[in-house]
Amino acid sequence: MFKMYFRDTHVVKMFVFTVLFIVLSFVFVFPVASHGIILSSDDAPYHIARINEIYENFKEGNFFPVLSTHTFAKIGYPVNLFYPWFTLIPFALLRFIVSPVAAIYLGIAFYTWLTFLVTFFVGKRMTSSDKKALLFSILYVFATYRTIDIYTRFALGEFLATVFLPISLYGFYEVMFGNRKNWPFLTLGMTLLIFSHVLSTFIVTLFFALVFLCSFWNINGKISRLLSMIKAVIATVLCSAAYLIPFLEQELMQKFPQPSKMPFSPGAFSKILMSSLDNNVLRNVNFSNYYGIGFVCVAICVFGVMNLKKMNKLNYILFWIGILIFLMASSLFPWSLFDNTPINVIQFPFRILSIGTLLLSFVGANLIIDTIEDSAHINHHSGMQIVILIGLVVVPWYSSVVALVNSPDSNQSEYTFDSKNINRETNISGYYLDQYTPRKAIKNLNNIINGNGYINGKIVHFARNTDQSSIKFHLKHRISSNAVIELPFAYYDNVVVMVGKNRMKIDESSNGLIQLKTGKHNSDTYTVKYSMSKMDMISILVTLASILGLIWICFFRKDFRSKKSFSNFVNIHDDDKI
Repeated sequence: MFKMYFRDTHVVKMFVFTVLFIVLSFVFVFPVASHGIILSSDDAPYHIARINEIYENFKEGNFFPVLSTHTFAKIGYPVNLFYPWFTLIPFALLRFIVSPVAAIYLGIAFYTWLTFLVTFFVGKRMTSSDKKALLFSILYVFATYRTIDIYTRFALGEFLATVFLPISLYGFYEVMFGNRKNWPFLTLGMTLLIFSHVLSTFIVTLFFALVFLCSFWNINGKISRLLSMIKAVIATVLCSAAYLIPFLEQELMQKFPQPSKMPFSPGAFSKILMSSLDNNVLRNVNFSNYYGIGFVCVAICVFGVMNLKKMNKLNYILFWIGILIFLMASSLFPWSLFDNTPINVIQFPFRILSIGTLLLSFVGANLIIDTIEDSAHINHHSGMQIVILIGLVVVPWYSSVVALVNSPDSNQSEYTFDSKNINRETNISGYYLDQYTPRKAIKNLNNIINGNGYINGKIVHFARNTDQSSIKFHLKHRISSNAVIELPFAYYDNVVVMVGKNRMKIDESSNGLIQLKTGKHNSDTYTVKYSMSKMDMISILVTLASILGLIWICFFRKDFRSKKSFSNFVNIHDDDKI
């Protein structure tokens, strides 16, 4: 039976590809992981603290961590209510098996492998070609901008979003231009985006909205496609309810400042282009606005312009969208017009390069394989082609990453992490504690950090210690009855205060802090913890049920498993050349 199973060429191919993807995933982490540290990077302290907090909570048996009682200055900062944390779970679980640094790099390797699988799957569905799907996945995984995301910036949320970006764009394409019954792909991709990085979800949604508005009147079956889009949106909301409901509970209850608000400051296109040609991934605060798409993607742009007539209409359109995104990431686009609009939450124009990188990787894979297969002068041995193509992509990538690893800026001891100091408290500014602190409490953020509250309007210091998922505030002496206490803790919905076994009545003070009157339950110890609301619990059940339903549709519905696609894109077909 074993021999018969492996006589199936499809099974053998998938086995070979899976093993290849595992090997390449370790290649992706090896140059950095072998260094033995987490390099100094923009957001490393922030995301390492998030992973540490989840790990510590899991170790204590709390599987829905909300208040940060082990990290983020141990002030009970509820980062997980605002920043999605579900896709960080593999990193936290790996901490139980290997060292902290190894857990992070194994987590990166796992998600790199998953990116290979997702991108290969999308490429195969779009092209029906193993070669094109394979090259597409290699170009995308080793793309310069993705490397910048995870190693230069350690923007872990954005990096995780790039894992699921291909399935999101594929699902949107199917609903708009292909087989509209494949709308669950859009739901799957957008749900995983939401669970990874809200800002990336916002950027992708903006992109979809622009494409929708520009193309809706030129597609067939408008009503049926619009209905499929509505199905996908509703299903996405249901699948991501476990994050959206607790998040909206907080956002609708009180006002929060826009996280890290700043005017757009795009880099000059000439410098972004030079950075890309140099395949530069070096970390430099003054160079951050010049992050680019890398040498390989620039080469795809040049090769594409030289071979426009070889492209079908789909690749032609995606190619120019990719180039347009590359141009828009620079000062050539008037970003300042959007400084005072909701679009300002994007913060950095270079963030749109994740979409451009994906599109150019897809077009590049198609164009390169078509050129090879059409040429009589190129060796058509598949194994040799794969080795050469992998080398052409990985070698310049490897050189750039080694330069990053060896650069002094990446090895500043006060900003690097190893397994011994992974839990150390870094500069408080690296935790961005103002981002999810209510607007009214911002002026008291230093008091919160230092444990200073108020009793009857006078500043008083509270000793603070953590107990699993709660924080205990202690006074030196028991205070009198009917005193008005403002604990050094920002007021959030569903946060409760306990005195012994008694739940105290609390409200928000004028300082944005938790306020209570002692009454008959005066004490020297006050325990603050998060109590899940009924809506929180219902949202978890809704998410679980919806995801199970989505899995059933994806794996058990025959009409959904069909690979037929591309019913129309203004009558675009694979053989329609420009």
